[in-house]
Amino acid sequence: MLIETLQDERYAFAVGKIRVLETRLIKTPKYQRLADAVSPDELVSQLQDTDYAGYIERPEEYPSMIKSVNKWLQGLMDKYIIDAWALDFLKSHNDFHNLRVWVKSKLQEVKPPNIFLGWAKIEPESWDKILEEERWSEIPTSMRDAIEESITTYYMSKDMRLVDITIDRHLWRYRLELSKPSSWLHEFTKLEIDLYNIETFMRYKFMKLDRKILHTGLVDGGTVDRIRLIEIADDPIESLPMALRFTPYEYMVGEIVKDWKDPMKFFILWDKVRDNLTLPILKMTIYYTFGVDPIIAYFLARKLELRLLKFIFIAKFNEIPTDLIKCRIPDVY
Repeated sequence: MLIETLQDERYAFAVGKIRVLETRLIKTPKYQRLADAVSPDELVSQLQDTDYAGYIERPEEYPSMIKSVNKWLQGLMDKYIIDAWALDFLKSHNDFHNLRVWVKSKLQEVKPPNIFLGWAKIEPESWDKILEEERWSEIPTSMRDAIEESITTYYMSKDMRLVDITIDRHLWRYRLELSKPSSWLHEFTKLEIDLYNIETFMRYKFMKLDRKILHTGLVDGGTVDRIRLIEIADDPIESLPMALRFTPYEYMVGEIVKDWKDPMKFFILWDKVRDNLTLPILKMTIYYTFGVDPIIAYFLARKLELRLLKFIFIAKFNEIPTDLIKCRIPDVY
């Protein structure tokens, strides 16, 4: 079903450019050949007929390749996206990453590690003064709430894991609010929240975490009521598909739960399921003639492509069986 969305003619030229770039995204048969590569060196050779040819010459350069393409992709978004809310949405993961680094360093009373991400609404170096001088008016309400709640949570629990999941919860609230101008992006964000909650539940079960972590970590705003997951917190993992009954997630989660006792295979399959559920929503923007949605969809599709390439490189370096690598490849954009 096509989600109705605003058609903004200001983006007519940009969408035309994006349509050309979409044709150069890596397709499923190419991923299959990459998975069949007998070595990391052959993997590099296989990439020479793609847009990555100019970014990598040796296998060990793949992190630099991903970083360079990310930087190019960010520049493309800055060039073509007119609406500030859309850029803020795309930058939100970086903003909350930087916020997390600063908050945790303040709580631990140590100098923050130099792992900040530059493409953000709030300049990374600004966080020190914002936190030190409590300049809350300079940041969005969701970020302020994330800081205040995560600090309070830490002093009450002394558990740094709760700081992480509290900040994550506010990130998703922020993204959901930012996505409202676009019906398509708002529905996509609800889907992402559902998938985040399902994965949070599975990691809670796998790592046998404290129930409080599950309660704190699950996010409101998706299409699946978080109460469904809380109610089965103490049940076997096989109860998860039933809790997701009559949702788009029931069948796929039911299929991979069969591999629960093989953690590597299970989470590889989960990553594939997650991508197979998000890609049809991204593909929907092919039918939008104008507007910012196709540009955002390309950004998200290219980020997915980079994640897949990173996985394949790591798998080849660690000699993960080809069949297992192929299990990870979704039906791509």
